[in-house]
Amino acid sequence: MTQKQINYSFYVILFAYFSLLIYISSSLSPSIKEINIFYSTDTNALWYLTHMSTRIFGTTNFGFRIPFVLIYTLSVLLAYLLTDEYFSKPIDRLISIIIFMLLPGLNSAALLADNAIIVVFCIL
Repeated sequence: MTQKQINYSFYVILFAYFSLLIYISSSLSPSIKEINIFYSTDTNALWYLTHMSTRIFGTTNFGFRIPFVLIYTLSVLLAYLLTDEYFSKPIDRLISIIIFMLLPGLNSAALLADNAIIVVFCIL
């Protein structure tokens, strides 16, 4: 496969996975910890993020979780861009990013209102 085909495959996979995460996040009910973050009196980054997104998208499960799914998607995109020089074959790069996308810890962090996905993005 050529580099152009690999890039196209990556973007198709990323869009499909983003769509799947959006669907799952809209059907997942918030936990007690997430509700405590939203209704907390002390303001932190999560409080601002959740309140900003619920003002824009409404107070739904989708509106509550969309910033974390977007940060996850940006993390995957950033990891893809950073790994350009680390692999000799373009297909190896694609496989490593797919494995990165399917890590259970990242998936759960993308679907929950938690600091974990913000930390992953900042580390990348």
